[in-house]
Amino acid sequence: MIDKLKKLGLSEYEAKVYVSLVGIGKATAREVHEVSGVPRARVYDVLNRLTSKGFVDVEEGEPKRFKPVEPRKVIEKLKLELIKAADDCIIELESLRMSKQKDFSPALVIRGEWNILEKIRDAIFEAEEEILIISANSELILSLHDDLRELKKRVVCVLLQVDDSLKKKLPNVEFRELVEKDEVAESYLKGIVVDGVRVRMGAFFIFDSRKSIAVIDEGEDVLDWSFPFQ
Repeated sequence: MIDKLKKLGLSEYEAKVYVSLVGIGKATAREVHEVSGVPRARVYDVLNRLTSKGFVDVEEGEPKRFKPVEPRKVIEKLKLELIKAADDCIIELESLRMSKQKDFSPALVIRGEWNILEKIRDAIFEAEEEILIISANSELILSLHDDLRELKKRVVCVLLQVDDSLKKKLPNVEFRELVEKDEVAESYLKGIVVDGVRVRMGAFFIFDSRKSIAVIDEGEDVLDWSFPFQ
């Protein structure tokens, strides 16, 4: 019982005093000390705290007598306070999380062909299960030939037109032709919005369905997202 009351926010001495009062009904500070085992020098302080918390009523007189408030009443009050505190915490923490998300920009822009290819190679190496590549032409795929051909993980490459020679060079890659009705392909064909302007992509990479890299034809920019791709 003492441990359960402590979980509800009472100190050990407060729990012992309240349980003792519930057991004897009404008592002086001396009687509470004798029954609860709480040091006599601490009993008055503990009783005063329980009174301020609404657990104990005081009957004035010589000596003062202390009476426990009905357990169901005080426990229900505690429960409501704990639920409210928990709800307030959720609201405040969610507000903090959302404010941080607003400050965070998930897009990283990289320029330069070498930098772009290195970023893609790093992502290929880090991918654990699957890589999806959508591209308008096969030139970029050929430039990644050495990085792709020895991979054990699943690689799906979707092109506007699949060249048989490319299949021979990369037998471990699953090639498909771009179909406009495909949901991912449709997103690729529509392009992405950068600074309010929709741009077409030269290639689009998705790694383990959680990270994506878009290669933009104009300016050779790479936009790299590390949030879950949906």
